[in-house]
Amino acid sequence: MEKITDTKSLGPLIRQERRQQGLTQEQLAGAIGVGVRFLRELEAGKESCQIGGASLTPSPVIATDSPFA
Repeated sequence: MEKITDTKSLGPLIRQERRQQGLTQEQLAGAIGVGVRFLRELEAGKESCQIGGASLTPSPVIATDSPFA
């Protein structure tokens, strides 16, 4: 697995995992307590997106076989 160092590498991984779990951006944003806009910007790899918000993801939302578990 590649090392995640910025939003450009983190965003696509989050999008891929969200889609694999069959979640919309609205569903995931609500489940992890962030705004839809934040999630969209994060998935798009926006450099000004605060990565600290991504660490708020609760483990039940992420499958145990995911690269985020």
